[in-house]
Amino acid sequence: MKLKIPKIFFENFFEYLYYSILTDYELWDRKYSIIIEPIFFLKIENMKIIDWKFIDECINNKFEISKNRKIIKDELNFSNWSDLDQVLLPISKNIFELDDNPLIYPYQRIETFLFNFLPDNPDLSNLFDGICHFHPTKNANLNKSDYTTIKDIGNIAFNYKKSCFFSLVIATGNIDEYIKKSAESKNNFINYMMDDIKNLSFNARIFFPTYKDKKIGISIF
Repeated sequence: MKLKIPKIFFENFFEYLYYSILTDYELWDRKYSIIIEPIFFLKIENMKIIDWKFIDECINNKFEISKNRKIIKDELNFSNWSDLDQVLLPISKNIFELDDNPLIYPYQRIETFLFNFLPDNPDLSNLFDGICHFHPTKNANLNKSDYTTIKDIGNIAFNYKKSCFFSLVIATGNIDEYIKKSAESKNNFINYMMDDIKNLSFNARIFFPTYKDKKIGISIF
């Protein structure tokens, strides 16, 4: 059993990743890069991803991805350093990941979608067969928090008459190189990431209402 992923999905995914990386941000008298992981909802038919939507677009119909770097920078500039200490996860010497959190941008995107938007907009469940997120390191395995969150999301999906729910993680370990490319141009970054697809790591799982979840393979077409 394999989850089929169209190549065009990766082009969209890497575009959103490009705008989710803030390079050379001055913090604590040094320059760092900040990454916010893209999160996508997936529409899946016959084990094939046929559509997708960036979560920020689901919870804010005025969201423009091209402005995301400025939003990240502005939010960091106006945040208390004590808050940043709590929400910036170091992933290398000069790179932080800014996770979803209750204190500053990007806040709690999944909770906002599930509890504030989905109940009043049940048609959004049409794009709710799976979820994809990014790990900025080579490790694509679900950590304990990932696993718990995805199981909780799946349980809500089952309330919308889904027979199963998919999780897809995309990860890459070439951190310094793709950060460097993200400082050049969008085209250079996307081309680099597309050329590097063979070196990506994936973790795909399928969850069921009553059966144990299991890992599945992926194929790219």
